Amino acid sequence: MASLSMASHTFINVPNDKMADYAFGYNPAGEPVRVNPGMLDAETYGIKSTIKDMTHFMAANMGLMPLANNIQQVLDNNRKGYYQASTFTQGLGAFELDTLLKGNSIDVVLKTQPIQINNQPTPVSDNIWVNKTGATNGFGGYIAYIPAKKSGVVILANKNHPNTERVKAAYKILESTMTH
Repeated sequence: MASLSMASHTFINVPNDKMADYAFGYNPAGEPVRVNPGMLDAETYGIKSTIKDMTHFMAANMGLMPLANNIQQVLDNNRKGYYQASTFTQGLGAFELDTLLKGNSIDVVLKTQPIQINNQPTPVSDNIWVNKTGATNGFGGYIAYIPAKKSGVVILANKNHPNTERVKAAYKILESTMTH
């Protein structure tokens, strides 16, 4: 069975022998920056990864590789809806661009949102848009995939482009792969 531990270029703390591969980000003034240490940095923005490792993670989440039962259960649990917010269920959203943009807006990301607890989690669904943005002062990332379509995209940038621009770019890429 394959495991997610095959990722070999994903770190919380980049080892000294990998620092030459660790790209600088660029702040709004165009100055090179690294991710700054801070409270809960490892838990919130501290992961550094490569496209290869992120696409491996995405493939595992889309069921494109056999996994040990316990790992598969964890990934399945991430596609159950435990909470309902205004535009999404536990980070899972509809396929409409407007809904994706609202669910990834600055208001949703930075402001408290009312939620409703689902007494029974929604079942695991493959016909959903799974997405997650992430950014710091000098970096921006986005992963989006649709398990039922076995299609997804990973965007890693060494500049913090607005969430809306990352979501629009991914939507355009995925939309083009599903219409051809």
